[in-house]
Amino acid sequence: MTIYSWVSPSLSFLTKTACMLWIVFDGTSNAQDRHPYQTPQSIALASSLQARFQSGNENLPLPDLIQHWSVAYSVQVWLDRRIPSDASVSMSETWSTVGDSIAKASEQLEADVATIDGVVMIVPEGLAQHLETAYWSLAVSAIPRNWLRVEDKVFSWEDGAVSTDVLRAFNSRFPLADFQAEQFEYDVWGGTHRSKTTPTVVAINLLGNFDSKPVFDGNRVSVEPIQRDANPERVLWEYRDEITRLGKERWQQWRSRWGDAEVKRTGEGAKAGWSILAPVAGHRELVQPLAPPPKKNTASDPSNVRYSGRYRGELQAILRSLANQKELELDLPDLPQPVLRQELDLVFEQATFDEILVRISNASGLKVILAGKSLRVRVD
Repeated sequence: MTIYSWVSPSLSFLTKTACMLWIVFDGTSNAQDRHPYQTPQSIALASSLQARFQSGNENLPLPDLIQHWSVAYSVQVWLDRRIPSDASVSMSETWSTVGDSIAKASEQLEADVATIDGVVMIVPEGLAQHLETAYWSLAVSAIPRNWLRVEDKVFSWEDGAVSTDVLRAFNSRFPLADFQAEQFEYDVWGGTHRSKTTPTVVAINLLGNFDSKPVFDGNRVSVEPIQRDANPERVLWEYRDEITRLGKERWQQWRSRWGDAEVKRTGEGAKAGWSILAPVAGHRELVQPLAPPPKKNTASDPSNVRYSGRYRGELQAILRSLANQKELELDLPDLPQPVLRQELDLVFEQATFDEILVRISNASGLKVILAGKSLRVRVD
């Protein structure tokens, strides 16, 4: 079933069309009975964040770095509207993992990182813990299942979309009690695309922009303001075999880091476990090492692997970046500087690696192909 919710463009952007696309597939969710950070999308993100980050010492525009995380490591990043999108980030060879790179980049932006299911949010300082707690509260509640169902290519709008129009369109699909989009600040947003996520995550992404959060009171989903100066309550979870799977060293490291957590043994024999009262970030970090190790980038992607993102900049920089991401040798002939330094701006969605190479080839007038473990560039 396909549902289209149309978002009217601002009068100041009459030449642009903003729309929100929902493609819903039937299915059920057992999320209420599962650790909020042990969903398939959370586990996939935890694995991706462990991947080795490859970069040099260079400055990179924040939107390009976000696309690098998306394309190279399949990490969805949501940028809060208050974080300057025109900021530049100084990358460092000391950044060890993808998760480390996101944390260090956010520090340069004087921002925090919130992990909400399978999405990373870069948000103003003091907001992350509230958003993670809001997600946890919804995920363990009896919220209607359609709020926790993963949507395929769930959410998108183009440059020039007005914030109130986006909120109104979301509300028309997933009603929020007593909600008025006009109560939030008027703003114009750049385009975005979201896939493989849930309406709950999207609601937190959207409302977090305005220091608000979705809440479920047992009968309806509504919106409440976030008090950033208040500490969120700790939450309780009953663990079974997770502590054993962690191993003694990791368990002790976690206990040392989260010394204020209340930990109690429960049950006996096969029903033995651990009851842990801790901040949501503590619960998330506890299970994160249980995710499988990241898959090593290979020269040839399976045909079902698809990427969404954007490449913008000089051709030679794009080619080097792509080769580094895929751990390929770049076979680049001696070409005139005007050719190497030509500016490209390629936006792609759900494209295979081969399709990306074709897009670069068509835009540059060259032939870019994958040859074994080399990215080969030839004059077409």
